[in-house]
Formats: sequence, C-alpha cells, structure tokens
Amino acid sequence: MKKSCRKKTDDKAPLSKEEILKRASNGDYDEREELIDLNGGDMACLIGMIMCSLIAALKAFVFKSNPYDIFAVQFTAYTAYYFYNYRKLGRKKYLAAFIIMGILALFSTATFVLSELVSKASGKVDE
Repeated sequence: MKKSCRKKTDDKAPLSKEEILKRASNGDYDEREELIDLNGGDMACLIGMIMCSLIAALKAFVFKSNPYDIFAVQFTAYTAYYFYNYRKLGRKKYLAAFIIMGILALFSTATFVLSELVSKASGKVDE
C-alpha cells in the first residue's frame, strides 16, 4: 500500500496523542513527516544542482577541462530523486522526469568516457 503526503478528505477525527505515539513507536511515518522528507529532497536536489553547475562552469571556463563527469553525477542524482518520487507518489510527471534524466545521465557518462578515451589515445591528458 502506497503512503501519500496528501491530506485525507474523510471525516475522521484528529488522532489523539496516544494514537500518534503508538504510530511513531511502530515506525510509521505520518503525513507531516513524509511532506518534510519530500521537501528536504527537493532542497537537497536544488543545492546539489547549483553546486554541480558551479563546478562544471569552473572546469569548463577556468580550467579548460571537460565538465561531462560533473554532468553525469548531477543527472544521476536527479534520476534517483525522480525515481524515488515516482515510486512514492506514483505520478506520471515524475516517471517522465526520471526517463529524461536517466537518458541525460547515460549520455553524459558516455560522452565523458569517450572524451577521456580520445584524449588518452591522442596523448593529451586533462589536468
């Protein structure tokens, strides 16, 4: 059974303190905890994207180096994030984002590996 962070629309009374403590001791998440967990993932992805973008820009413009390894890490993190959200919430927009980010992660990884192989074959080493 999938858990959801959406508010329930039934007419049940709010949980008593004892019921909340009983659920917490069983290890069940309540809706508030799930929402905080999802929002934390959103914030982590945003900060990770910003840091990866800054590092990729430094590698490309300052160090004149190939940034595809950073892109591969960034897109792989997004792939995992969207897959988790799709599995947790079951929304098709997360499935679409998971597929797109997965393709970008594979493309970035392949481009990085190929560029490294070409630079090694030509004797040019990225420093």
